[in-house]
Amino acid sequence: MPRVDSIESRIEQIEGFRVRILRNGADAYGNLELPVHYRSYERKANDSATVHEWKQARFRPTFVGFDVEVLDGYGRPVHGSTSLRTVRQSYN
Repeated sequence: MPRVDSIESRIEQIEGFRVRILRNGADAYGNLELPVHYRSYERKANDSATVHEWKQARFRPTFVGFDVEVLDGYGRPVHGSTSLRTVRQSYN
């Protein structure tokens, strides 16, 4: 089973932004194992999608019972109405 830290890395590789996976509102530590991986996506989500839309469409259906924070280039969580384009641009 994949560890949280490897899932976070895989999401960063595909989506172009970092995330922090949460469990019960707190950081799900990197060595925690989850029953599934972020494999079904090979391409990043559309730039025009919002963080909220990405969570609803890609993260929550796969990682039931967990939540996620999308992080900007400074490592700060971003609001759900932020576009993925804006998040990705913060890394430049």
